Amino acid sequence: MRILMLYLDRLWYRVGAMSYAKDESIIGEEHSFGECLLILIHVEEGDVERRNKLIKKLLNNIRWYSRKTGVNRIVLHSFAHLSESKSDPEYAREIIATVEERLREKDLEVYTTPFGYFLELEIRIRAEPIARVFKEL
Repeated sequence: MRILMLYLDRLWYRVGAMSYAKDESIIGEEHSFGECLLILIHVEEGDVERRNKLIKKLLNNIRWYSRKTGVNRIVLHSFAHLSESKSDPEYAREIIATVEERLREKDLEVYTTPFGYFLELEIRIRAEPIARVFKEL
């Protein structure tokens, strides 16, 4: 698993074409957030055997980043562009849903972008050293 964590002043996205999804009804929906942490998550093929360990590491990294930045609004986004190795899409969706649920249990404000859609994204990354953190878990 690889993650890219971004500390944003703002995030806007519009739901575009479907890739793995089957529901056309949300195409064109727009969402925006003020200050937030955007967590780009790439689940790799070999991550299946390490599921519990990876979820724990991912949760620890996101919670660390939240504490470090003082930001409790988290946006999770499946981003299969950080490695050539890719897991099954349904497995990646399951990992992200589990992480979303567990972060909410820790009183964080958590959102997940629609899985299986191409998104039009507009992001504004803060000008701080902590604004971009890449981790290979």
